[in-house]
Amino acid sequence: MADIQLKDIREQYILPALQNKPYRFKVFSNAGAYRKTVLENKVRRGVINALLEVTDSDIILLGGGLKASALNVTLTFLVPVPDEATSDKSADYGGNYTFLDDFRDMLTDTFATTGKTTISSGGFTYTGGVTATFPLLGEYLQRQQIGKSIEYVCYLQFTY
Repeated sequence: MADIQLKDIREQYILPALQNKPYRFKVFSNAGAYRKTVLENKVRRGVINALLEVTDSDIILLGGGLKASALNVTLTFLVPVPDEATSDKSADYGGNYTFLDDFRDMLTDTFATTGKTTISSGGFTYTGGVTATFPLLGEYLQRQQIGKSIEYVCYLQFTY
C-alpha cells in the first residue's frame, strides 16, 4: 500500500464517482484552498468543498512475501447552507432544508456500496475492494472561507 498515494484514490476513485452528479465538487487531499459559495439572486451557487484524509492504515505480511493492505479514509463534504435571507427558498414549511436530504441520498447512492476497484500508482496496478459507510451528519458551522455550511462525512476502506 505504500505505493498508493491519497491523490491516486482521489483522482481514480473519488472524482470519477462524483462525476455527472447535480453538484460541483472541489476535493482536496489533506488540505487546499477552499472555494467560497457566492450568492446569486438570493440563492447560493458554487462548489461543494470536500476534504479527503487518511485516518488509518495497516499492512500485513503474508506468506511468500505478499502483503495485504488496508487504507481507511475520511471524505468530508462541506455543504453550503443558506442564511436567513435566503432560507425561504431552501426550507420546507417546517423550516427543514430539504436539499440536504437530497444531498445525503446522493452520497448514499454514490459511496455506501461495496465493490471491486483498481488503482494504478507508482507503475503498479492494485486490484482490491472498497467498502463505505452511510454518510454521517457532522457539524453546522460558520466557516471563514466558505460561510455557513454543514458537514457530511463518508468513511471508506480500500483493501489490496
